[in-house]
Amino acid sequence: MRWVTWAVVLVMAGESLCNRGSGSASGPTHPPDEVRLRGALDDDVDCRLLRADNGQVYSLSLRLPRYHNGDRVCIRGTLVQTSGCLRSPMIEVSDVSAADQCP
Repeated sequence: MRWVTWAVVLVMAGESLCNRGSGSASGPTHPPDEVRLRGALDDDVDCRLLRADNGQVYSLSLRLPRYHNGDRVCIRGTLVQTSGCLRSPMIEVSDVSAADQCP
């Protein structure tokens, strides 16, 4: 009977940890990483890519159908580490402009 009591306590303790939100008031929150990158557009199997001038390759949250592979653009957005794309990190795109608009 004693082991049943301990099992119940452990299950309840585990459940309370799982129900805590990641952005709760009990823990610190970090602002998203804002980026502005210049590079050339490309495609992957599942997502649009930016081959940035800094050598990194980023997945983009938008397909950008009006742009063609090889077009040079400036992407502004938020850097996120998880995505539904094969490549990470991903940029949650907020603005696309001509490549010469990047600082």
